[in-house]
Amino acid sequence: MDKTQPIPYKATHPGTLISDEIKARGISQKELAAELGVLPTFLNEILKGKRALTADFAILLEKALGVPAIYWMNFQTQFDVDRARVKEKNIRKISFIKNI
Repeated sequence: MDKTQPIPYKATHPGTLISDEIKARGISQKELAAELGVLPTFLNEILKGKRALTADFAILLEKALGVPAIYWMNFQTQFDVDRARVKEKNIRKISFIKNI
């Protein structure tokens, strides 16, 4: 791994950004779910970071919010990479502690 690449403390799920976006637009989760044609519980799982964002869902967001699908997919990919880096960092810390 490149030592110049910062390792985040915590990975940020794209649901966080979607939640911020709908708050900024003054729409509810229920309204967005209806516009997307998904169950409110499905949308809520994404917003809470319990479900990954898929390409199909990114396209729906693009249509509903006007934000390109590739943006949402890049955010999901960055989340996955950051989560892996955080996990790797924690594994190294645990290994270091065990060696003390």
